[in-house]
Amino acid sequence: MYMTVLSLKCCTCRLKSPGDAIVATGVPPHISILQHMQSLAKNVNDVVPQLQKVAPDVIRGVIEEIEKRAMTAVTVTRDGLEATTYD
Repeated sequence: MYMTVLSLKCCTCRLKSPGDAIVATGVPPHISILQHMQSLAKNVNDVVPQLQKVAPDVIRGVIEEIEKRAMTAVTVTRDGLEATTYD
C-alpha cells in the first residue's frame, strides 16, 4: 500500500517558529560545504610554503641532537663518521 506525504502523521507543514533548530535559507547545503572546503584549501596552500621553509631547520636540529646523543653514548653514526674521516 502506498502512502502519501499528507497521510503521514509525522509530517506537518508550518511556518518558521522562534527556537527552530534549522532555518531554511534557500541555499543548498552542498554550497556551504563547498565554500568551507575552498577556505580550507586556501589555508593549506598558505601553510605549505611556510612548512617547506621550516623543514630544513628541523631536520638539521634532529641530526645535531642525534649526533650529540651518539657522542654521549660513545657510538658511531654515519654523519659523525663522515665528519671525522673528512676533517
